Amino acid sequence: APDKGQQEKIIGVKDFRDDSKDRFWVHIEGSMIDYIVDDETGSLLSGDTSKPESFSEIWSFIRGEKDWVLDEINQKAGIMEIENIECFSEEVKQGD
Repeated sequence: APDKGQQEKIIGVKDFRDDSKDRFWVHIEGSMIDYIVDDETGSLLSGDTSKPESFSEIWSFIRGEKDWVLDEINQKAGIMEIENIECFSEEVKQGD
């Protein structure tokens, strides 16, 4: 189950007649404990083992042969990147 502080929202969709070109974007915000440990020594290389860090990412999905597939993760998702994602559908006439 998602953490109560985590939020996911679909922020953009592109729907083409050719389904292989379909794409959608999800904005994910949350916090996590993030650190790197040396496998051999067990020593902490970076991060903090007890302090959560906030993150904001945009995940891009494309249509695969059978299911949706993660295509790209933008780990530096800011308001400009979010606002620049547009929705589009070839099935709906523009202006309707």
